[in-house]
Amino acid sequence: MSAVTAFPPGWWAPAVLPGEPAGRPPAWAVFVADALRRPTGPRTPAATWHAAFTGVLRPLLAEVDSRLLVPAGLPVDRAAVSADVLGQLAENLVRQVARTFVAEMHRAADRLGGATPGERFDDFVRGLDLTRTLTAYPVLARILGDACRHRVDAVNETLVHLARDRPAITAKLLGTDPGLLTGLRFGGDLHHRGRGVSLLRFGDGSRIVHRPRPVDLYRRFADTVAWLNQRMPGPALRTVQVLERDGYGWIEYVTHQPCADDEAVRRFYLRQGALLALLYALDGTDVHCENLIAAADQPVLCDVETLLHPRVSGPDPAHADPAAEVIARSVCRTALLPMRMWGDDSSVDLSGLGGEAGAPMALQIADWSDPGTDRMRLIRRPATAPGGRNRPYLHGRAAEPRDHASALRAGFAAAYDTIVAYRDQWCAPDGPLHGLATARTRVVVRATAQYGVLLDESTHPELLRRAVDRDAYLGGLCDDTVDGLRPLLRHEVDDLWRGDVPIFTARAGDRALWTADGVRVPEVLPVTPWESVAAKAAALGGPDRRTQDWLITAALASRAPGGPHRPSRPHPSPAASMTPDPELLLAAACGLADDIVSRAATGFGRNNWIALELVDDARWAVLPMGAGLPYGYCGVALALAQLGRLTGTARYTETAVGALAGLPALLDSIAAEPEHVAAVGVGLAGLGGICYALARLDALAGPVPEWRTSLDIALHAMAGAADRGGLPWSYHDGLAGGLTAVLAVEQETGHPVAAGLADGFAAHLRDAARRDAPGITGPGFAHGAHGAGFALLRYGVRRSDPLATETGRRLVAPAGSGTDQDQGWCRGTAGWELAGQAAGLTPPADTRVRRRPLADLSLCHGELGAVEPALQARAAGEPGAAAEVERCARQVLGGLDRYGPRGASPGEVTTTGLFDGLAGISYGLVRLAFPDEVPAVLRLEPGHSMSTKRRQK
Repeated sequence: MSAVTAFPPGWWAPAVLPGEPAGRPPAWAVFVADALRRPTGPRTPAATWHAAFTGVLRPLLAEVDSRLLVPAGLPVDRAAVSADVLGQLAENLVRQVARTFVAEMHRAADRLGGATPGERFDDFVRGLDLTRTLTAYPVLARILGDACRHRVDAVNETLVHLARDRPAITAKLLGTDPGLLTGLRFGGDLHHRGRGVSLLRFGDGSRIVHRPRPVDLYRRFADTVAWLNQRMPGPALRTVQVLERDGYGWIEYVTHQPCADDEAVRRFYLRQGALLALLYALDGTDVHCENLIAAADQPVLCDVETLLHPRVSGPDPAHADPAAEVIARSVCRTALLPMRMWGDDSSVDLSGLGGEAGAPMALQIADWSDPGTDRMRLIRRPATAPGGRNRPYLHGRAAEPRDHASALRAGFAAAYDTIVAYRDQWCAPDGPLHGLATARTRVVVRATAQYGVLLDESTHPELLRRAVDRDAYLGGLCDDTVDGLRPLLRHEVDDLWRGDVPIFTARAGDRALWTADGVRVPEVLPVTPWESVAAKAAALGGPDRRTQDWLITAALASRAPGGPHRPSRPHPSPAASMTPDPELLLAAACGLADDIVSRAATGFGRNNWIALELVDDARWAVLPMGAGLPYGYCGVALALAQLGRLTGTARYTETAVGALAGLPALLDSIAAEPEHVAAVGVGLAGLGGICYALARLDALAGPVPEWRTSLDIALHAMAGAADRGGLPWSYHDGLAGGLTAVLAVEQETGHPVAAGLADGFAAHLRDAARRDAPGITGPGFAHGAHGAGFALLRYGVRRSDPLATETGRRLVAPAGSGTDQDQGWCRGTAGWELAGQAAGLTPPADTRVRRRPLADLSLCHGELGAVEPALQARAAGEPGAAAEVERCARQVLGGLDRYGPRGASPGEVTTTGLFDGLAGISYGLVRLAFPDEVPAVLRLEPGHSMSTKRRQK
């Protein structure tokens, strides 16, 4: 038996916070001292480092076991339950002590015996004195003592509740006597001093869930679902069965079951859509993959705590984006729809519809290299997604929600339209909303993962000697706390000290929040939860329904694989029968522009749109539009302003002007940080494209002094980036696009910085070509040699620079696109033809004659981009080019009439961007109609004439 090392008097005092009682040992210190008072047997080598550290903590676990109390008469397999409880607790305690134990091992490195790193680790563990360690780190003793005490209280409380309620549980939830209690494990986050939802297992295999918080919201939600089921066409929704008790409750355990056939999968997604509509109407959120269970053809919501979830803070008007506000108040807020969480190198979908078990997350967690040796070191690795039981299975495979978009949208429409049709009953004093009026709902004021990181990082040994040091670290939450939530900060820190994830609750008719200790913090919420859902009920209807339907469609499409743009398929639609005269093309463009204007989100003095955007060529995401020209609001504004100039229609020009209202502040913030400039880039998709848009917009809809100031800021930021060097060379991202853009800006505005930038960019681009920089000899206009060659040719002609011209010719000379099937501008034959035309090279005579029309009408790699070489050829007087332009115009008009404005997004989702959506199709139509007045945006051409005669629609 090993000797017992006594704690010195007052050893616990450094772990007591100012203001806490300090005259006598706190309860956690008494627990720890009691646990370590008795001697233990010698420690033997363990199979894993985790087991070895668990052995060191054995006295604490034994003390916990001694305090677990089984109520008289409750049939329990105590050994099995104890093993469950202690095993789970050991995982938590080892995580808390690991950093300190490893730090102590490194300090003792010179004194460790053994021939191998593993033997020296075992020697350290054998000699580790837990009492001395906790004396040196009393805050760690507090963490461990509280964790143990709280687990004892939580388990004993659960067992008391089970003994009291077992007959009712059997009658209402299980149906038959389940036999011995054989297991008890906690799941999810811990609140209220270590209490969490627990899963109880019985001898007959049945399971039941204990929730140590009120479950009245479950009952009220079930009543609401019953109300909807009675009125809604289609399959009914299911809710979990609950046994409600004072302050706690028991919940049916729902098992994950596969679907029997394809029709069952369809019913599942019909119900999923109806559930989405209901959650949207009730301001529900946090419906991630672990809170939803696919029980055959029923999506069952197993956690309803965050219904009627209020907005915890309003947007900052100085930086608010109206498109972001639309998303924040939409069906996307439920977290049921696919939604990716982004990190530096990864993204993962944790939504109720998605869920990707094992996928790397953005969250970095602590792990160990060389575990079980004296070389053990802390490392960081991405956390992996837990996955869930949320997806329906058929024949052993999870159904892909994107394949069932029509069923989900139909289910959403059925429930949404039912609520609208019975709106008076929905809002009536005896209706569902008033049934929820007195409910308590959980309010998530910040991401749970953030609390988890703080708890983990606060076990650093240097924070475990004095409570004030750890308290200051935990108080770092205030660094990203908005002003309205600062009254909650101390309560959050207090919960974290107890090892809990902070929890707050709200009442439907109150702007206050309640803490875990029952303290009311007044006037925290901008509006009451009741006011929010009542306002939403009043706003349900046609425009809102269309917005939510688009968001659903786009969110489902976002699960499509990312990667470079794919060639568009040949167009199956017939050509228009009528002659595509300019006025007909203009009318079609105006129809699309009207749609763009109607889709604009307005507020905070600006306009913006929501986009389905390809992020880093990796994944699609539903996002507020950024500023960029190809896919952002600058491009949409350019298309609207061009049409406004042609037609004299004020709403187009006004919407364009409103879209740029937030740009000056954005450019100020980008220019202030060199790394931001580098991230945005200087090419077509970055500052170069923005500068081009500003110059053209000022000519079309200006003059606007703020735009000219913004242009100056952006050009100087590009100059700074050029001075720092290391810029990529491509047309899309770097020097080639930047060079072409500043040449156009110079021609439009005569800006002296643009002229100097053009010279510098051309020199850098020539150097990259001379060195055969990686990829610069590959095909493609947007990312390959053709765009770089075109930029140098444009510069060579503008500056009469033979070296630039010759280098550009050399880059453009190789024919082809890299894939014979790709006819588009960005990576295909159209891009090569445009570059070749600038070089004076002639494509094969029948290239355009053989070209098959494309289904995609977009500028980037669709029909309206593929026709650009024909427009250039027609301007040069080439035979046959005019016929090709007319053939394209007929095909585009026929496609619009038959299929609508097909763009470049997955699932043919209608989006708004210049290169991939409505704005580009509208711009392409007016370029077909008036090529002498509408410059080729794909080539970043300056305006041909600012004396355009206005046309009326």
